Amino acid sequence: MYKGIERRNKGIKGEFSIIILLINYIMPRSFTVEAIYKSGKKSRISGGRYISEMPSAAAHKAFSQAYRSMRGKGAMTLEIHIRETTSRSAHKTYKYKVSKKATSKDVERGGENIHYSYYTKVKAI
Repeated sequence: MYKGIERRNKGIKGEFSIIILLINYIMPRSFTVEAIYKSGKKSRISGGRYISEMPSAAAHKAFSQAYRSMRGKGAMTLEIHIRETTSRSAHKTYKYKVSKKATSKDVERGGENIHYSYYTKVKAI
């Protein structure tokens, strides 16, 4: 969580000052699924705990799990309602339209060619 901790000795008296450097520190938040809709019909999938810094990333994770449990093949669009469950938060509900779309993209990483057939798009509603 902390990027760096530095201690310095200030004189013979043994006074120590601790300097804590917080660089780009963002608190992780937790979310749960309230409802998932496919073609306007509510599915039975709800619950779960998704830890993420942003609600859109939690919706992306929930979509991936719902896609696998629905045994989806190919493109799919779901409406996902998630609620923040972090302690001392407002427990706000976020709504996203998440879709998996076909694409043909080749990326080279580490000398290997990776082919992506789909990408996931998350849009707030």
